[in-house]
Amino acid sequence: MRSCFTLILVSLLLPHIGIENSYFEGNVGSYSTRIIIEPPGVVPGLASIKIFSIDREVESVSVRAVHNNAITRDTLNTFNVKPDVVPKSDQVDNMFQTDLWLMDYGAYGVEVFFDGSKGKSNVIVPVNSISSKMIEMSQFMSTTLWFLLILLFVGGVNIIGTAYYESTLEINQNPNKVKLKKTYIVYALSSVILFFMVYGGYNWWVGIEKQFMERFYKPFDTSLNVKNNILNISIDSPPKDASWLDKQGTIREHGKLILEHNKLAHIYIFDEEKKSFMAHLHPINLIDDYEFETCLPSMGEGNYVMYADLAHQNGFSHSITESFELKNSIENTEYNKSLCDPDNSYSTFNQTSVDINWTNQKENYNLSDNISFDLEISKDGKLIELDSYVGMGGHGVIVGLDSELYMHMHPLGSISMSAQKKFMKSDTDDFICDFGLIQDEYGNFKELDGMGRIVFPSINLKPGNYRFFIQVRVKETQKIVSKQFDFSIS
Repeated sequence: MRSCFTLILVSLLLPHIGIENSYFEGNVGSYSTRIIIEPPGVVPGLASIKIFSIDREVESVSVRAVHNNAITRDTLNTFNVKPDVVPKSDQVDNMFQTDLWLMDYGAYGVEVFFDGSKGKSNVIVPVNSISSKMIEMSQFMSTTLWFLLILLFVGGVNIIGTAYYESTLEINQNPNKVKLKKTYIVYALSSVILFFMVYGGYNWWVGIEKQFMERFYKPFDTSLNVKNNILNISIDSPPKDASWLDKQGTIREHGKLILEHNKLAHIYIFDEEKKSFMAHLHPINLIDDYEFETCLPSMGEGNYVMYADLAHQNGFSHSITESFELKNSIENTEYNKSLCDPDNSYSTFNQTSVDINWTNQKENYNLSDNISFDLEISKDGKLIELDSYVGMGGHGVIVGLDSELYMHMHPLGSISMSAQKKFMKSDTDDFICDFGLIQDEYGNFKELDGMGRIVFPSINLKPGNYRFFIQVRVKETQKIVSKQFDFSIS
């Protein structure tokens, strides 16, 4: 049986990532399951993991975290670490819940093991371990800690001075001026010593905070340049001979770019209002490790926003974003064909006889709602057969109309397939669900076959207004069809 799953990995604080939690849903071996991973937001930190046995056949679950270093260093292999047993929840039926430490920065794989009446199976979910949030200390807590520090300092000086005075005073001896003077000197010296101890602790803490801020994740600086209908994208990085310390918190830490769906990058370009134009491009020419270029389609003059999805050698995946302006329009006839990927597509929406219907769409959702995407593709009222497009049954993008949110989805989720293969130590694509999973009348999940229907995983978003873009390839004509939908969350 093919294994299919979905994952969405995002962070609330990053413009290229849409939600904080990671979602995995589908068939792992013979088990239908849903996994929700909430990253800690700080490193080291505890990731919260919830695992639901949808078909209720799972008897036990265990998990372990596998860091990228574990599969690149021969002397250290955490695959040999015994997984932690996940206890069953007392509050939610058929849910397993635990916390899992992520001790280092970079790319992790959370390996989940299932055991039950249908045998054993496992899956690895790629996760980025990054510091993405800071918690401000309350004024009350700050005042309390200062009070305790002063109390401990004064108490420490008093203990040292009193100990010297009492330990050197003979029985029935009255203190003299010499004894009192020496005691005062001890008080003074202990004050100086404790002061420098506190100061050393302060400098240590400042160093830890500086290191944390250096590793605090920020979208990498990106520069765009349009010349002769060619879009050049360069990602800022330190010199190639930079030391490891210089690499920390930079793009070079994660290694070179690798192919994702056999593409160097997946680029989405929208008009400024994300309303009437969308391009889905794939660069061909790699100039340097972090510089590439692609041709642009027909575009009118005006302002545009670009998003690019990238994957790295260490399993780390992320997106970059930048805006740019076209002062002159671009025509198809002016393409540099040598830089145009045949899978590039662009659209002015709703100018086709093929219709895409979001069957379970609501105009407005509540904050707690799971937003699911069940789409039917038809022509003249009849469902039409779909074909794979860039390694997936379809591509979906969610952008915020009043926020910087961007999320690129597939029926299998937004997981980097390159990262998943790296951690699974396999090049197989057997786990891929091209068109998604649906639940039949018996409650079992089954894989869609592309006959006019495609399903994207359900997600949770913050309140706001959003636009959902969908792209599919019609098998008969091999044309890419695009459509957009608006929805809001209150």
